[in-house]
This record gives sequence, C-alpha cells and structure tokens, in this order.
Amino acid sequence: MNHSLKFRILSRMVLSISIIFLVLSVSILFVISDILRFSLESRGKDDMQLLAYYISDAQEDAEQASKILAINENVQQFLIREQKESVSDEVTSVRSMMSSIEKSVLLHDYVQSFCIVSNSHRGYWNTSPNSNDFLEWFEEHALGGSSVMDFRGFTDNYTFPVTINSSQPVQLVSYVCPVTSITRDHQLTIGRLIINLNFDQLIYKLKNQSNIFSQIAILNQDRELLYLSSGDESEFMEAASAITSNSQKIGGNYYISQYLPSTGWYLVTAADMSQSIHFLQGSYVVIGIIIMLFIILCILFCLYPLLNKITAQIGGLSSAIDQVRLGNLDTSVQLTGSSELTNISEGFNLMTVSIREHIRTSIEETERSQKLSFELLVAKINPHFIYNTLNSIIYLARKEQCQDIIQMTGAFIYLLQDSIHLGHSPLYARCENEAEVIRQYIIIQKYRYRDRFQFHLEFQPELKGYYIPRNILQPLVENSLIHGICTDDKPGTITLTMKKQQDLMEIVLLDDGVGMDQEYADKLLLASDDTDADRRARVRPIGINNIAGRLNYLFEGRHDFIIKSQAGAGTKITIHIPLVDDPDKNGK
Repeated sequence: MNHSLKFRILSRMVLSISIIFLVLSVSILFVISDILRFSLESRGKDDMQLLAYYISDAQEDAEQASKILAINENVQQFLIREQKESVSDEVTSVRSMMSSIEKSVLLHDYVQSFCIVSNSHRGYWNTSPNSNDFLEWFEEHALGGSSVMDFRGFTDNYTFPVTINSSQPVQLVSYVCPVTSITRDHQLTIGRLIINLNFDQLIYKLKNQSNIFSQIAILNQDRELLYLSSGDESEFMEAASAITSNSQKIGGNYYISQYLPSTGWYLVTAADMSQSIHFLQGSYVVIGIIIMLFIILCILFCLYPLLNKITAQIGGLSSAIDQVRLGNLDTSVQLTGSSELTNISEGFNLMTVSIREHIRTSIEETERSQKLSFELLVAKINPHFIYNTLNSIIYLARKEQCQDIIQMTGAFIYLLQDSIHLGHSPLYARCENEAEVIRQYIIIQKYRYRDRFQFHLEFQPELKGYYIPRNILQPLVENSLIHGICTDDKPGTITLTMKKQQDLMEIVLLDDGVGMDQEYADKLLLASDDTDADRRARVRPIGINNIAGRLNYLFEGRHDFIIKSQAGAGTKITIHIPLVDDPDKNGK
C-alpha cells in the first residue's frame, strides 16, 4: 500500500519519538531494577512462608489421617481377625470397613487414596479393596522393591499410572506408618497404613495462593528431588545445587530455599526475574504513558505547519511529474520556502525544456533519416535487371531487329532517367509519369517473355496533375508477372486500373496467375526484404512490405493496402490513398 509523503514523515516522527521514550523507559527501568529485585525478594519470602505452611499442613494432615485410621475401631478389628475369616467373610468385612471409614473419617481433597496392609502382607486399597495389585505395584515402584513392612515415613515422589478413577497419570507422595493394637501388657503391630498424597492437587492449590513462582520443588533430607511442578528436572537440580543461601539469584531466576523441620524436606522455589515488573504501580505506568503521548502531540503540533507546507509543494511536484509521464511536457512548477526547493523546481523546469527540445530534434532527425532512406531506395536500380535488359538488346542486335532494338533501348533509357532524375519531389511523381514508367517496363518485359502474358492499363484522365508515391506500381506489376504469370505454363493477363474516387485514388492490380493461399498473402505485408520475390530480377528492389511501409509513412491511418488471393485463381491488390495535388503540403 502506497501512503502519502506526509503520512510517511509523520509516522516516522512518531516512531522515532516512541523509540526515544522507549529507550528512556528502559534506562529508568534499569535504574530501579534493584528496587524491583528487592520487592521480588520480599514478596517471594512472604509467599514462601505461606507455601511452607501449606506443605507442613499437608504433612500434618497425612500424619493425622494415618493416626485416625490407625485407631479406627473397624480397622483395628479387621486387622486382628483378618487371618481367621473365610474369603467370603473377608470380602464382607472389607466392604463394611471401607464404608465405615468413608462415613466417619473426613480426608482432605489432596489425599488421593489410602491402603491398609495386614501382617499377612495383603493390601486393601480403598479404590479397589479386594485387589492386592496396588500393594505389589507400590512396593516395586514407590519403594524400589522393598517391603512396606520395613518402611516408615514419606516416600519419594512417583508417578501413579492411569486408573478407572483417574484419566491421566498423577504425581504422588505416600506416607507409611504402622497400625498398632495396645493391650494391658504390650503394644502389638497388626498392620501398615499407606496415605497417598496428590502433589499435583496440592501444588495447584499453592499456585493459586502465589503467582510469582514459575517452579516449585520439594527435596528430601538428602536434597534429592521429591517433586517439581514444571520444567526440566536436571536443569533445576543443577541450579538448586548451587544455592548457598536462603535466597540467591542464579541466571535469570531468583531462587528461595526453606527447610521444613517437621518433615525434613526442603522447599525450593524459582521466580522469573522478569516478574519483578509486576511490582510497578499501575498508576505510575498510566501517568508515564499519558505524559509521553502529550509530549508527542506537542512536538507534532509544532512541526505540522512546516511539514504541511513542504509536503504540499512536493505533492505539486509529484503531480507535475505525473503530467510529464503522461506526455505533457509543457508542465512547470514553482517551489518556494527554501533554496533547496527552489533549486528542485528550476531543475525540473529546465529538464522539461531539455526533454522537449531533445524530442523535437529526435523527431526531425528520424524524419530526415526515413526520408533519405526512402529516397535512396527509390533511386536504386537493380544491376541484375540492367544485365538482363542489355543481354536482350544484344540478342536483338544479332538478329538484326533494328526497330525492336530502338524500341527496347528507348524504354530502358526512360527507366534509367526515371531512376536518376527525382524531379520536384524525391518521394512523389505525377500519376501520368508513373503510368508511363509501367508502359515502358512492360515493353522491355514483352521482349523477354514473348507471348507469355497480356497487359492492360486503364488510366483515368482525371488523375492527371495528381501525385502518387514513387515506384509503388512497378514492383507490384513485376511480382504479378514473375511470380503470378511466368511460373505457370499457360499465358496470363495482368490488368492495372488507376481511377479517382471522390477524394481518394484507387489502384487495382489484377492477374489470373497461379495465386497463393490467403494466409501467405497476409504474411507478405509483414515479410522481410529478403523474400524470394525480392531476390528475383526487378527494376527496384522494393518488396511488398517496403511498399506497405512507405504508404504508412506517407499516409498513416489514411490509406488501404489489401491483398486478396486464392491458389490457382490469381491475385488482386487494392490500394486506396488520398489525392495529393501538392507533395509539399502532404506533411512529408
């Protein structure tokens, strides 16, 4: 899309000013970056305390849930008598126990499930109570092949696969504790309890409380990763291992670490330093934007009148250039206001004057060159024709046909005089003179092609005194004779008619020779000089296309040149040109 010069200048001014203010804003932001980092650190530590509280609360909830389940009367009774029941009684007892727990024990939403393990190493998972699959999977993947009976406390983070109750894998951490039965004499361990915590659910809740942390991780006592909310684990652990204080900037992130004594875990969070921009007060940003827009408008208000004056004059220059492009070379401009604009207008006006003069000179030179080339073309005589004519005269002399020699020599001399003497106009000749040239040419050809053709010339006397372009008739008659009549075995007839039709001259050349296809006839008007017809003997080497070119040069748009032909039926050439009574007034 092309925009006006004024629009482009204004847009670039606005862009430049905006870039300047942007650079200033970035500089100011860099100056206050320390303040923003301090704000991020302070906010991060506050949110870290909140996250630590939630983690500790979750750990306490897990332990509290395990204690409640461990002392539950139904759990105690089931584990004590589990080995004494039949299979059917066991199924009934399991369902009764799970139903009682669901009604009496309130678990948090991040407690994903729990499993009761008997001393006989059989697990009763609340999601699928009568299947031991969970316990087997748990010992293999969560405990690394160890027995649940030998483990107590929190496991590492692990991924639990898809189940009928979960459409996608979840991140879990499990808490394992013993279930004991206390009698008067002693304390007896009757089973194990596994509490599964959904860390994805827990961290989701934590993230809703704090939005500045991009990553939240929990490490165990050995500083091994238990849970990572997002990102690459190896990359995060590499950064976490470099932390030497509770808060530290590493790369583009700000890391905060806190130890949780209740679990022995480490809570590590990462905040993107770019988040510090959010601590800027929104009102300050709005005020800054308003001030920047006000300054831009003031600058534009001051510069607009000058800009409008310059662009208006440049617009006028652009319009003048368009006029010159459309051919109007009389256009001129007048620019004012500065020496540069004045020089541009003077240079433009001088350029248009120079172009007009150059075009005028070029046209005159082209016309002179064209005229000279046509004059040379008209004045030219074919040496091959001269040779044939003189050879015919020698033949007649040997036959002692004196009268024929006199007639043929007279005709030849007339043709030579016509070629050498161009008369008043080098491009035109009187109609009667051109008709006489044809008669003399036919006399010579009659001796060469005896009894091969008949020629009729119909010249209207009203054409006397008018002018016709030189040497357009003889080449046409020669083509009819050489290529139309003499190429056939039978004799033929050529008829040339010249008459006046109102303000036009009509020339019709008709022969009954071999003819040609109409398509080929049309091509003759566009053919080059090097056609077979031009290479054959003739008085002047001017082909059909040269005649068409001369007529177009002399009567552009005011003439007709038509060739109609049919193979075996002859050829008809029709020419209409304006009547010329004074060649000097015809414009050429």
